[in-house]
Amino acid sequence: MSTQPNVTNTAPEVCSVTQKQHNAERQARFRKTPVGIVLAALRNEDLKQARLRRRRYHASTKYRACALSFDGRFEGPVTTGMPALSDLKLSSFKGVELG
Repeated sequence: MSTQPNVTNTAPEVCSVTQKQHNAERQARFRKTPVGIVLAALRNEDLKQARLRRRRYHASTKYRACALSFDGRFEGPVTTGMPALSDLKLSSFKGVELG
């Protein structure tokens, strides 16, 4: 005796055109409800924030190895052996005179 179920049709069901049309109409009706309007606004805000995060991340990775010159333009790559001015402790240079 076989323990497998009796399956006559193993092909996946194909949605008819009327079923697709019904789904589209149902989705359109939902978008016009107050809940659908609020969810669409939240979704748009989330998409806007995601685009902004991608733009900022791309700019930070693109310009990570560049330094700003005094006129606001990008110079060449940052030298790794030279510390930035913000990293220097000016208290250690008290005895040194410039000039």
